Amino acid sequence: MRQLGPRKELVSFVRFDSAQSYNEAVQCLECSDYLRLLIKLCDFIVDLNLYATARTQEGAGDAFL
Repeated sequence: MRQLGPRKELVSFVRFDSAQSYNEAVQCLECSDYLRLLIKLCDFIVDLNLYATARTQEGAGDAFL
């Protein structure tokens, strides 16, 4: 496997839901398929934002109990 440098480090900062997701992201980098990696990262950010919003709303509801 060739050295990927900083791009591979980018993958290590993201938590994936499974080893398969991580391997797919690494394969995207190895194949120079940046668009697929970008889509995965955007999906991750959207999911994280939805999770944070839901947690914030749950916490706000608990404050009034």
